[in-house]
Amino acid sequence: MNRSNLFSLAPTREQHHVLEEFAVNCAKLWNEVNYLHCQQYENYLRLDWNPQVYKKYVPRVGSATAQQVTRKNNETWRAFLALKRMEKNGKPSSTIRRVKPPGYWKRDGRYMLRILFRCDSYHIREGHLDLPRHLSIPFKGELKWTGKQGRLEVAWDTLSKKW
Repeated sequence: MNRSNLFSLAPTREQHHVLEEFAVNCAKLWNEVNYLHCQQYENYLRLDWNPQVYKKYVPRVGSATAQQVTRKNNETWRAFLALKRMEKNGKPSSTIRRVKPPGYWKRDGRYMLRILFRCDSYHIREGHLDLPRHLSIPFKGELKWTGKQGRLEVAWDTLSKKW
């Protein structure tokens, strides 16, 4: 596992609505890409790692975010296929009982709100997180790690009602 910083965002009401809209579109993109991969897998077709759905969501979330959502979906499908190969070759994992395809970002009729930002599309400075669409959101918490930035994942926690 890579080193990661964990902190909570404190957006204003307007910023919260922008993040929520962003996250819903990311979830819709994930679900469409995942549906295409499921259909290809179930019909014994070769998986298309560059789905054309990507272009549909570029105006909604931006090309960098659409790229990251697609990449993360591809990573989960590659991991799933690797586990299926291990299962087929008789090398079961001691911790995994049943190998299932990646799921959708929807639970109980609501989208799971997550946004993925590419390393060059956000900046962290003096207690603020600068995101696309001119969002500068204050955050709480300390950064444990410095250096080269990786992919940023912003997720809504339904229990604490915080980003």
